[in-house]
Formats: sequence, structure tokens, C-alpha cells
Amino acid sequence: MKPEQLQGKVVQFNERCKREEVDFDVGMKARIIGVQPAENNCFRVLFDFKEFEEANKLLAQPGYWDKDGKPTLRWHETNHYPKDCKYDWYIGADALEKNEVCFDLADVALKLKAKEIRHAIAEILAAHQINVTGQIDSELDKMLLENLIGTN
Repeated sequence: MKPEQLQGKVVQFNERCKREEVDFDVGMKARIIGVQPAENNCFRVLFDFKEFEEANKLLAQPGYWDKDGKPTLRWHETNHYPKDCKYDWYIGADALEKNEVCFDLADVALKLKAKEIRHAIAEILAAHQINVTGQIDSELDKMLLENLIGTN
């Protein structure tokens, strides 16, 4: 991914965010509102998640420790949660170039989800011994994508 391609894009956080020290959880979304070169061959990426705040809260996992030393608090229940819904994260240029980052472009994530749904439907149809032709597969793909990303 090139840094200039990220400006204004909606991203969805993936499994890598579990290994990174990022406050977003898997499935959460944000819009990239800034990408700036930083020191040590890194980029500072600024996220704005205001438009996804309520949906993100539903995906939040306990990852902060309470007064009893147990991980029971979710990000939005802590003082670390930004009230303005803006968050910055530093990403190495090499990780960005190799697409080894903790997020995917949201339209790519939706297409991957559509493939998972299509596969599940195909398994259900096969279990009921219903044959699915290539034409039906194509129509099913088209319908799933239309419903997931609103394209015609």
C-alpha cells in the first residue's frame, strides 16, 4: 500500500491488531484522515472513527485492567479513549509497503466477507444436495456484493 492511497479511505482492523499495541479490536472501522512521514522510516497515520463509534463499541473486547487487576475494561470505558474519536498510529514504511498492517481497506474486507458467506451458502446447498451452476454462483456473488457494499 502506498501512503498517498490511504487518505480518506475507510479501514477495518484485522487479526494483526491483536499483536500490535493498537487500541482497536478486530472488525472495528475508522477513516484515515492523515498520513504523514515520521522519523525512523515510519508514517504517522491519523484515524477518525466518529462515524463508526457506536458500531465499534459493540466489537470492543476487554483489554484494560480494572482496579482488581483483571482485564475487564474495554477501550471506550477508559481514560485512554479519545473523546474526539481521533487516534494516531505509527506504521513502518516497510510494513505499509508489504501490506503487513493491522487493517484492511474496508471494501476489500467486505469482498472477503462476501466470499466467506458465499462459501457457507454453497456448503448448505451441497448438504441439501442442491446443485449450483456457475451462472448461479456468479449471480450469488453479485447479489452478495450488492448487499454488502451497495454496488450495482
